[in-house]
Amino acid sequence: MKHFQGIIWLALIVSALFFGGCIKNTGESFEAPPDLAIANTQYIDSDSFSTAEFPITAETYKFDSLATSNREYVFAGSYDDIILGKLNTESYFQFLPESYGTCPDTILDQYTKATLTLQYDKVYGPTGTDQYGLYPLTQILDGDRTHFGSEAAPSYSDTPLLTSLNASRTDNIIRIDANELGNFIIQKWKKMKTFRNDRTFLDSCFKGFAIKSLNANPQVTRFDLQYNTDAAPAFLQISYRVKTSSSSLGELRTLKFRTNTSTVQYYRFSPDYKEPWKSIVPGSGISSDQASGFTAIQGLGGLASVVKMPGLLNWKQKQTRKIKVFKAELIVTPKLSVDYPLPDYLRISCRNDYHIPNEDDFATVVYNDEGILTLIQSNFSMTKATAKSQTSAQVFQYSTANDNYRCNITSHIQDILDGARTSATFVLYSAQWGTTVNRLQIPKGNVKLKIYYYPI
Repeated sequence: MKHFQGIIWLALIVSALFFGGCIKNTGESFEAPPDLAIANTQYIDSDSFSTAEFPITAETYKFDSLATSNREYVFAGSYDDIILGKLNTESYFQFLPESYGTCPDTILDQYTKATLTLQYDKVYGPTGTDQYGLYPLTQILDGDRTHFGSEAAPSYSDTPLLTSLNASRTDNIIRIDANELGNFIIQKWKKMKTFRNDRTFLDSCFKGFAIKSLNANPQVTRFDLQYNTDAAPAFLQISYRVKTSSSSLGELRTLKFRTNTSTVQYYRFSPDYKEPWKSIVPGSGISSDQASGFTAIQGLGGLASVVKMPGLLNWKQKQTRKIKVFKAELIVTPKLSVDYPLPDYLRISCRNDYHIPNEDDFATVVYNDEGILTLIQSNFSMTKATAKSQTSAQVFQYSTANDNYRCNITSHIQDILDGARTSATFVLYSAQWGTTVNRLQIPKGNVKLKIYYYPI
């Protein structure tokens, strides 16, 4: 019964999003549900907290460590942001045979052809086409540990084996002539008869690639390495022919190699930020007053904005009656940029330290009440706890209509008023900080909290 009542109450809260009516503030309006029509609904916003005694503070801080291995994406390239500075990226990956077979004795070497296929899905930076080099690794990537974006690069050849300079491009697919690599692998296969297993292939044949930009255009490109049968036909595909009695051309066969869940791939990034961002030590922050009144958020580089509203707790302490929050909304209005798209989604944490927000720690996640309601409405058997575990319940989308992020955090503010949470800190960071490079700037005072409530 309690679960059912919880769903009804959540529905009543979020229904305010969709109607105009009796609670008004600066042109905005929300209709109270009929059974709350007699409630003495009141309004307060964060401007009321920004006093000399309890000022709102804003900082930019840098995550202390960013794991970049075991992800489906890697990055290559660099760009120079006029505000934050430069960000450089490069990546490393293995590929493995789809299957291990015995090499035929009658391969016709003259017919060996190979194509390496790269698929990319996002480009960040100025318009134009960048080019890439693929450099053979000279050491096997360590798959028994986590790799971090700031660690030293593995060893690889100084000269690229392949480049995209003369590659064919169709949509987001790059196909590179890899005949030299294909012949090399075929000759190794003929000599060894079979690779037997992953380690044999990596040890004795080919350890993998580093992929780097050739700096044809200052942008960062994201490559999709996830195994996908309906995308590129194979990451590396070698075609060869085997002698037959019926044809002088022989029988056409193929070897396919892919990145998959068994392969190691990770990326490395090295920001060269401008001041004052340059002075931020990982695991620490600087105030907006030290940054011309701005805070910053950036994926990959691990920059986050933290806004502290101690006056919220002071306001709570002054209440003499229990309060029910009708709607609470955190509105984040970034500085717009034509050249650098904003993150599509933000996450919010209420941690008070400078570490990476732990998204598995539900006690520090600030939830999206709209996302929770949508999930429950689509599946009435879903519990609120299950809905909270879904990504859509933990992210807040940028509104192009309003040029801001409007974050419904009603339950979070209610928890603060009920004593279930004690933090008045809002850590704002890119929801895809490990897989996108998008950045934003937030002018001081452009994070607003609006609370519609009534005493009970």
